[in-house]
This record gives sequence, structure tokens and C-alpha cells, in this order.
Amino acid sequence: MSSDRRAGGRTRVEPPVAVPVTWAGGGGEAVDVSNTAVAVRTADVSALVPGRHLADLRIERGDWAVVLADVEVVRREDDGDGGIVVFAVAGDSDRGSLWTLRDQCRRNAFGAPPDASCERPERVPGRGHYSEAARLERLEWVRERTGAELDSFAEVPFDPSRLTGNVENLVGAVSVPVGLAGPLRIIGEHVRGDVVAPFATTEGALVASATRGALAASRAGGVRVQVVRQVMTRAPAFTFADVEAAAAFGRWLDDHHDEIAAEAVAVSSYARLIALEPHQVGATVHVRFAFDTADAAGQNMTTACTWHATEWILQRLVDHPVLEPVHFMIEGNLSGDKKLNWVSPVAGRGVRVTAEVTIPGDVLLDVLKVTPAQMVQGYQVALGGTLSAGTAGYDINVANTVAAIFTATGQDIACVHESSVGIINLQVRGEDLSASMTLPCLVLGTVGGGTHLPAQRDALQMLGCDGAGHAGRLAEIVAGFCLALDLSTLAAVCGGQFVSAHERLGRNRPVDFFSRADLGPDFFTEVARSAAGDESAAVVTAEPVSADLEDSILTELSSHRVRHLVGLEPYAVRWRTSSGATGTADVVVKVKPVDAELQLLMRSLASACGDEVADAMGAYEDRLPFAGSHLRELEIYEQDDPRFRRHTPTAYRLLRDDDREAFVLVLELLRRETGAVLLPDGGATTRWDADAIDVALSGMSALHAIWLGRDAELVGTGRWGPHLAAADMKDMLPLWDVLLRHAESEFPELVPRAAARRCGALLDSVGDWWSEIEEHPRTLTHGDFNPRNICLRTDAGTDPRLCAFDWELAVWHLPQRDLAEMLAFTLDTDATPAVVDAHVETARRALEHESGVAFDRGDWRRGYCLGLYDFAVNRLMLYLMGHTVRDFEFLPRVCATTWHLLEVEASQGPGAPELGDAGP
Repeated sequence: MSSDRRAGGRTRVEPPVAVPVTWAGGGGEAVDVSNTAVAVRTADVSALVPGRHLADLRIERGDWAVVLADVEVVRREDDGDGGIVVFAVAGDSDRGSLWTLRDQCRRNAFGAPPDASCERPERVPGRGHYSEAARLERLEWVRERTGAELDSFAEVPFDPSRLTGNVENLVGAVSVPVGLAGPLRIIGEHVRGDVVAPFATTEGALVASATRGALAASRAGGVRVQVVRQVMTRAPAFTFADVEAAAAFGRWLDDHHDEIAAEAVAVSSYARLIALEPHQVGATVHVRFAFDTADAAGQNMTTACTWHATEWILQRLVDHPVLEPVHFMIEGNLSGDKKLNWVSPVAGRGVRVTAEVTIPGDVLLDVLKVTPAQMVQGYQVALGGTLSAGTAGYDINVANTVAAIFTATGQDIACVHESSVGIINLQVRGEDLSASMTLPCLVLGTVGGGTHLPAQRDALQMLGCDGAGHAGRLAEIVAGFCLALDLSTLAAVCGGQFVSAHERLGRNRPVDFFSRADLGPDFFTEVARSAAGDESAAVVTAEPVSADLEDSILTELSSHRVRHLVGLEPYAVRWRTSSGATGTADVVVKVKPVDAELQLLMRSLASACGDEVADAMGAYEDRLPFAGSHLRELEIYEQDDPRFRRHTPTAYRLLRDDDREAFVLVLELLRRETGAVLLPDGGATTRWDADAIDVALSGMSALHAIWLGRDAELVGTGRWGPHLAAADMKDMLPLWDVLLRHAESEFPELVPRAAARRCGALLDSVGDWWSEIEEHPRTLTHGDFNPRNICLRTDAGTDPRLCAFDWELAVWHLPQRDLAEMLAFTLDTDATPAVVDAHVETARRALEHESGVAFDRGDWRRGYCLGLYDFAVNRLMLYLMGHTVRDFEFLPRVCATTWHLLEVEASQGPGAPELGDAGP
């Protein structure tokens, strides 16, 4: 193709655009064109000396050609195999021809137009046939025409024979993800209770935002809804000879209203004419037929009824020569069908439904993180913008809810346009926020259209809205969720959460990010040589494979926010050595986000918890272990201590390219069939028995022994990220305090009052017990040591051993910090003090064995207690912050076990920590 370099007025001619150039005695191909010259590659440049003039230089391709009358050779470059010659033009006519050539090159528009002799295009086969055979015939036909494989269209989830009236020329189906929003408590004529709504959407955060608004409204007692009316319209147009005849027709309609009404409903068992309104525009009268269509959206029903009525009208007007119309249309566009207009909201089209809620100020602040005054101020500011833009209605985000529920329930998607007109109103009433939402023209139904399709019918059944008699219920549900989403979105805008949630990492330079295109044979050469133990090994193939992998929480969440490759990519690498030996290495390529991207993610999560949490997170983010995380794991995997290699996945390659922001590890792919006997599953369902826990703790101690006591050598080098001291923890108290208050308020079932008071007491004395931490031996800890990031593995004939991965949050800390986290994830609330003591002792004895250092049993137990304190008020609170946005399945169990373990430590008699009153 060609690329236009506008600054210089030039177009480089690149393959596959081959543009031949000929002149008397020679020729070549154009390679570069400007407004005054053309560069040509030719096999013989000997005679083309600068200053030579040529006439009739011909440039052509296919049926297109230009001729340059007079050109001069201005430059020649001889490269030994021909060369490049630049021909310049002087005349205006030749300049015009060069511009035409440039334009053709930019568009690759050479050659003759398509054959114009074809009388009509080829038709789609199987027209009018609703069978699987006809669908497959059409599918094969379009595959041949386009070259597209269309594998996703190979099957459809419904019977084609049932789609008569829904679609023509059926070839496939498109799936849209459906998420659950809510529950939302709705109190109306048709709905009284909690409702979960299916949202069909590909827009991230939409379901979460609607759910957040639903939570606020439900905690306020629920949304009160009321269907005001239901109407569907059609507006035929009658044109007459003059305005007098048109006016007379309007009077004639008034005199025959009852007869017209009877004719209109004669063809429907459901429709009922409720209004007949003539609107004269010049010599044309638009007649607005308004029907009650029961539980159908009613567009087709209304059209049939109106057509029958107008046929009766036209027959009667034959007897009135003055009134006989000169032209008639079944729809003159006054009905506003599937168009944004002002008539439908005012006069009514579809269902008119209103929802309202009064949210106490403390609930609003607790859930949506704003005050009533902030909401009303934002509402008033946005109202001014709405009026200035000339928007129909006034809402924040109604279209998202309407489109999502319409798509899920088989509504006419084109009606989203008019159905999304909403009118929201906010007021401060005392300490509370009063909010209402009116949808004046919600076009929906529970029978007809696409409501009979399997998935759409299931969605309607979920809502209790399938079949006749449920249109009012569906309208109430849509209105309730429209109000919930609008409140959540407005709160996000007013509270700054919207900006934080959509924040992107700023870079002052273009970055050639690492991508899947880099994962070719050259990339895996080092992997093959490492796996084969032979520098002659060459990659035969490197292909993606299927594997049940679970990204770390941080990597998974950040992968949805960054616009380049991040996460785990499993590959099978086949290699061959110079001696002919072959082998395969199953590997996983781990592409890490940079720490700034993780910090951006954490700020986004914090913003969902309110301004106070977001501000505190931003103030101290450089002291959290996310700082430097993209480098830390690479540096740790450079470790060659045999204890490290025994208890971690094999690392085949490490890549660090700062310019490309590429921080990549290639590790062995752990599978159950290759010896990973207990893989991570989030720690929610897998129960680790005592022996498995002790195996993990023993392996953990072997890893701790590598770095134990090397503070002077390693701390302060910047290699292992932030190193917290007691002074840092005291300085960061605003963060720990706000995280605790948020967790207690947002998740009282996970952080009961007794647990919150215990954690509060720990924070009050954080300087004291963190000073103790600094007096105990420390090492490089995993920092995330739990069943999400470890497994047990076996080799043939060997006992199980630990395999620990995902080291990005490793920190310099007490070795007992990893111990405390492991027990919090793997024990239950029935763990006795003796059980806890046994595991703590296993870790102590293992570290003594691996390091050759003796640890006093009482000091070691105290160190475990301090590590448990830090886990409870630090990492656990960060988990609870993230739980606001993403449901961590493992968290209820971990919270309950943590509070139990704190109770165990508090009950140890003399020397037990003073934690204050932890009673209810």
C-alpha cells in the first residue's frame, strides 16, 4: 500500500502497488512521488545523467495512465544493480498529472471500475426459507464470496423455523455477555421485592455501577415505581388538493371517530384505540392513532390496526370528491417511531413509568461516597449543560440500562433511541436525597418480537416477565434500574470517582509495547536452549496451548485497564539440537504490568470506596509493595541458590527492556499431570490438611533461609522495593484507619464489631509492636504466601514439596509474616491453639534446620503474633478494599479465620497482647 507524507507533499509507493514508468529507450517502477517530481527504480541508469531532458514519460497501471510531457533528470543514485532516478517536472499540466498519480497511489485506485454490464447483483440463496439447510447454504455462499471462515456462525442456538417474522436470510447469531445487576428492591403495582436484572453488555463497569446504585436504593428501603400509562402510535399522512380540503378532513375525522375506532381494533384482540388526533401541515393531515396494546410493544399490531382503519377511511372518502386525498402514506413520520423526538415524551408513546427513592444522607455517603448536597450541585450543573446541548429529556445514563435490558430480553433494539429519553429530578430533603426518574416513552413488551427466543425468554423468566400480563412489571423493573444507574453514575462524577475510574497512565513518549507478535521462534530460542541444556538447540515450533491458568489478582485486574499485552500466555515449545535430539517444553510467558499501572489500578479501586480512601491511597502508594513490583520478580528469579530453584517454577528466560516497558518471565507451565498436585483455586474450596500445610511451611522456611539476616547487605539497595519501619507505619495511620472504617461499614458481615475494635486497638499501638518487628530477625518474604500463589508438586518417587510463584509483592519482613498469611488462608475457625502451635513450631524448626540459626520458641511465637497483626491491619484491609469492586470468593473464610487466630493469640495467658475490649 502507500503512505501519504503530507508535510512534504510526497507519497511513497510501496508493494503491492507496482506503477510502471516508461520512456524512449528505458523504463522502471515509481517508488516515490511528490508534487514536482517522481523517483523511479530502473535497471540501467548509465544514460540518465542529471540535466538530461526526456519527453513523454509514461506512467501507467491497468487501464489508468498519465503522460508527463517534459521531465528533467535531477538526481541519480547508482547502487550497482540499477538505481534510483529522480525526474522533475516544470509545467503546470505535468504537475497536475503528478498530483493525480499521488492521489491514485494513496488510494491504490488503479485499474478499471467493476464491470458495469451486470444487470443485477447475485442474490442471497434460500430467500424466504427458514430451515437449517437454507441457513447452511447461505453460510457457505457468504464464505465463498468473502473468504471469511465464519466459524462462530457454524451453529445457532435456536430453531431457524421459529424465526419467521424476526429476521430474513438467517446465517448466524451474535452472542452478547449477560451480567447480573442488583439486587434492587422495587415497590410497585407489579413488583414488590428484590429483583436481579440481566444486563447484556460489553461495557465494563456498567453492571457494577448499576449494582452499586441498586445497593444504595435498596438500603434506603427500595425504589417506588408506578406505571402511568401505556400507548403505541402510528401516524398515517393524507395529502389533499388544498388546505381547505385538509381542514375539512380533520372535521370529518371528528364526526366519524367511533366508526374509525371500531374498524381499527377489528383486526386485533389486544389493541384499543385511545386517541385519534389530526395534525394539519399545509395540505397534509397527519393522523396520530394512539392505541393501548396490552403486553406487546405493539409496533406491528398498531400498524395493522391503523392500516385497516385507513382502508375504511379511504373507501368512505371516495364518496366525498372534495375530500378525496391526492396522496396517502401509512406513516408520515409524526409517530416518532424509533427516532428521538419531542412528541413521544409529551404525548406518550410506549409506557410512561416513574420511579422514586429517598436515600438517607448516611446511606448515600456510605455506599455512593457523596453527600446529598454534592449530588444536587452536580445535578444542577449537568442540567445547564443538558439545556445548552438541546438534549431531549434530562438523564445521566438511561440509555445504558435500557439497551442492556432490551438486548437481554428480546426487545426491538432500534427502540432504544426513543426509549432512552429520561427525566431525573434530585432534591435535598432535610438530611436526605430525594430522587425520581420518569421514562415517558419506554417501548417494550413481553410477547411478540424477539421475546420468544430461548435466551431472551430465559431472561424474561428470570424477571418474572415472560408471556402476557407482564409488560407493566418489566417497565417497573427497567425504570428502577435506570434510576439506580443514574444515581451511581452521577455520584461517580460528583465525587471524582468517574475520573479515577477512567484514568489512564500518562506517558510522554510512544512505547513499542511487547505483544504476542514478539512470541515467535526467535523469542523462544533461549527457552529451547535452557530446556535442552544445549546451546545448539533450535526452535522447531512455538505454539499457544490451552491451560487452566489463573493470573494473580493484580495482573488480572490491570490487564483490563491497560492497552497492551499483560498476563499469562501458555506455549508449547518444540526444539531440536544439532545432534538430532528433540524435546518439548511447556511454558507460560508472564508479561508483567509496570508498577505505575498497578498503582493506577489501586487508585481506581480506592476511588470506588470514596474520596477519603482514594486520597489516602494516593498519598502513600509509593510505600506499598506495588512500587517496584515489575522489577522485583525478575530480580528474584535471577537467584541461583538451589533451595530457591527447588521451591519455585523453573525460569527459562527473563527479559527486561525498559524502553518497551517489557518485563517478561518465561516459566515452566505447572500442570497436575506433570506433578503439581495441589494447584491454586483462590483458597475458597481447597482444604489443605495438616500435612500439606506443613510441607508448604517447610519449603517456605527454606526460601526464607536464603536471605535471612542479610539486612545490611540487601536493605536500602532499592532492589526489593519499599522497606517499612515503625515510623512509616505510624505515618501511614490515616490509610490503615480509613481502610478499616471502610471495611467495617461496607462489609459488617466480614468485619463484625468485635473484629473492628480489635483491629482499631492494633492501630492505636502500631508504633509499639512495629518497633518490636524491627528487633526480630527478618528476611525477604513472599508477601503473598497463600494458596493462590503456591502449590505442592512431586517428581517421580519423591515426596511433595512447595512450589511458590508470583513474587511481585515480596517484601523485607518477619519470616512469620508469610506463616501468618498461610494459616489465615488454610485453617478454619475450629483450629485449636494446639493446632496453631504445631504449625508455628513446624516453621520454626524448619527455618532452624535450613539456616543453622537457633530461634527461641517464645520469641518465635511472638514474631508470629506480630506478623498476624500486620496481616490483619494491612494486607487484609487491602483485600477488603478490592472486595468492593470484585467479589473475592476466598475472603469470607480468610476474614473469619484471621479473627479466630487473633482470638487464639489473645487467649495465650501471660504475655498475651493487650488489644482492648474486643467484645460485642
